[in-house]
Amino acid sequence: MREALKGRPLKANATFFEGKTIRVGDDEQRVEEDAAKGLEFWLIQNGYVDRNHQIQASYHEAKKNGSLASLPEDLAPIKDGLLALVDTVYDPSLAKEMVGDGRKTVTPRLRRENFDKTAFQDLWGRINRKAVYFTDFDTAALIDAATRRLDKDLNVPKQQVVVTGGAQKKTLDAEAVRSGQSFQTNRTATERVASVESTIHYDLVGRLAAETRLTRRTTGAVLKSIQAQTFAMFGQNPETFIKKAADLIRAEKVRLAIEKLRYDRTAQSYDATIFTSDQPTVDATRTLPSSRSVFDHIVTDSDTELEFATKLEGEDRVIVYAKLPRGFVIPTPGGNYNPDWAIAFEDPKTAEKHIYFVAETKGSMMEEDLRAGELQRIECATRFFDNVVNEVRYEKIDGYDKLIDLIS
Repeated sequence: MREALKGRPLKANATFFEGKTIRVGDDEQRVEEDAAKGLEFWLIQNGYVDRNHQIQASYHEAKKNGSLASLPEDLAPIKDGLLALVDTVYDPSLAKEMVGDGRKTVTPRLRRENFDKTAFQDLWGRINRKAVYFTDFDTAALIDAATRRLDKDLNVPKQQVVVTGGAQKKTLDAEAVRSGQSFQTNRTATERVASVESTIHYDLVGRLAAETRLTRRTTGAVLKSIQAQTFAMFGQNPETFIKKAADLIRAEKVRLAIEKLRYDRTAQSYDATIFTSDQPTVDATRTLPSSRSVFDHIVTDSDTELEFATKLEGEDRVIVYAKLPRGFVIPTPGGNYNPDWAIAFEDPKTAEKHIYFVAETKGSMMEEDLRAGELQRIECATRFFDNVVNEVRYEKIDGYDKLIDLIS
């Protein structure tokens, strides 16, 4: 909310008020200089702004309680319009109290009776160990793979030049310039160009080495090996070339790293406080009230997750489950990965044993429907559970029915 509103004016002064249009009854009226200065003086006189002309909490409280000081007689007929104008000035202190569009919000709370269940504590004790990964790959193989990938998939669009024309307002202050309100745009033209002359000198090898975490020697070897027409794309859009080339090289680096990836446990483990610290306040429509989870509400990121959690709530064989906190991550060569669910089931063969699952729910199981980076992180997680975690099964599933098939 604060980010979205930061472009609004911060100062309630005559310079801002003058020339603005307000509504008076069914008509619109321009705020003239005298009215603007009168409104500014009224705000100062009653302590509704500070010395920097920023709105104070006293103004909002008085307005909320209906105890605002009376406006001068000449401003009283346009009171509603002037107060509406004052309300357009951004007060950063109000951001903490804003909900947005009036929707209800929920802050999930730990359901202690479920969290303390033996089944969940046993499951958490198995998966909470931290680990490090080791891998190795041949540099020549990486250079060859990255070269082929760049020649095949690198696509850099030509730069665009956007020419915007406008007129400067007659009066302006620093606040108007900062917020972009000093000019009125009246025309825009866009064109693609083959190249843009620039005095900037790029350390292309260094930038790519930093983005991909490879040596300059390896990065330089890749650039020397790609086709001339591929390298020519750098000239038509340098920044986009660097970003997209780095993404493709990293993808090949991760792919090769996974081939020889292994995990080893460390002596450290995740503390249970990650379930209670920094729980976000979210839109209530994204949550599901829960009786079987370790939280009283489940925050879902998609319709697939919402349907999955709903069915877990109604399944008698589910002892307890959790949407794993974002602080619980598995390190991978492609970045940290946060699995979705941890679930403890009653063993259908004997009630004395439990079946433990960590599940990743996806709307589609088709590999072509999942992003390459996502597939790589899921593959790394599979290695993590194989190497580090005992008697907990990790699966990528497309819904609840698949999970039930697996435990059955």
